Amino acid sequence: MPLSNRADLVSGGDALLEVRVPKNVPLNQVTLQLNGRVVTGAFSANAVARTLRGVVTDLVDGDNEFVAEARGRGHGEAQARLRITNHPIGGPVLLARRPSRGSAPRPRRFPNPVTRRRRTRAA
Repeated sequence: MPLSNRADLVSGGDALLEVRVPKNVPLNQVTLQLNGRVVTGAFSANAVARTLRGVVTDLVDGDNEFVAEARGRGHGEAQARLRITNHPIGGPVLLARRPSRGSAPRPRRFPNPVTRRRRTRAA
């Protein structure tokens, strides 16, 4: 689960991730991979919360595959996959039409009460 942003809105080549580990799987039996490269060493374990948390770096632009594999106690190998879509820092992360100049209401200007008082006193 990405913590830094949604998995489809990552930018800049790195992402903060957290993996929740089931109770039947020892934390040290989990292997984490990014695009086939083992990245388990970049994660720290929290035994109380049963999580592994870390930053994955060197994401390629476009789709990246994050895989968590676990060897549970007699339950076979469990696997979870997450597709992380990385975008360049300069964007575009989201594509949307910009509103035309006339479609948005104009901001209303409020007089500054301090300036207004000064003008009244000078008169």
